[in-house]
Amino acid sequence: MSPGYLATMGVPIKAGRDLEEHDDSMSVTKVVVNETLARTFFPGENPIGHRVLQGSADRYFEWEIVGISGDVRQSGLAEAPRVEIYTSYRDMRANFARGDVALMVKTSAAGASIVPDLRRALKTVAPDAALMNVRPMDEVIAQSLASRKLILALFGSFAGIALVLAASGLYGVIYYLVAQRTREIGIRMALGADRARVLRLVLRQGAALALGGIAVGLIGAVMLSRLLAGLLYGVSTHDPLTFVTVAVVLGTVALVASLVPAWRAARVDPVVALKTD
Repeated sequence: MSPGYLATMGVPIKAGRDLEEHDDSMSVTKVVVNETLARTFFPGENPIGHRVLQGSADRYFEWEIVGISGDVRQSGLAEAPRVEIYTSYRDMRANFARGDVALMVKTSAAGASIVPDLRRALKTVAPDAALMNVRPMDEVIAQSLASRKLILALFGSFAGIALVLAASGLYGVIYYLVAQRTREIGIRMALGADRARVLRLVLRQGAALALGGIAVGLIGAVMLSRLLAGLLYGVSTHDPLTFVTVAVVLGTVALVASLVPAWRAARVDPVVALKTD
């Protein structure tokens, strides 16, 4: 890389310094390593100033570590950061294979509007070079996440449909149970039960059904959560907050679905209820 690449990409320097223009003129190649390399090869110590040997026993190069950068997931969110060493592109001593070069530009202007300026600037320093595949970083990131977002959108849609079906099913079950207990409710009210007590009775029955379903659902979610591990980033498959939030949302939906049948039950006329076959 060239000096300033890490700052352009928003990769922080955790310790030491970034590469500088004069580093390629030193006798020993200056490099920046990432945190994963520092933890792997220098556990419990500061790697700044240490040297790394690259090559074979009879022909090797020395790299001196001058900085530690933050980790970058080069292979995608699903892959853990790998050990990385950043060296100056001007230093030819390492004799790396030189292929296509990626040019990163940080600008406040719209991405497409600066392409002509980039081509003119490139021609002044490399007349034979061609500028191809110019894309804003947002597009690159969006493309890398497209399949993941599609899958998560489908899961979200299915979850929303399942929530609606669960709420309507619970409403239907409670409504049916209330209809079956119309005579019982009429007798209770004839014997002195007020509407608040009948309301609590029906809501308690709905809550019991909902809690049983939530318990079974949470057990199933814990067992099947490992299948979603590859789609998650920064969140554990057994994240307690997620499970608690889902349980609260489902409980709230169940309560709302039970309110209408409960309210209808509380308004039953005891005389009409006792006449019901």
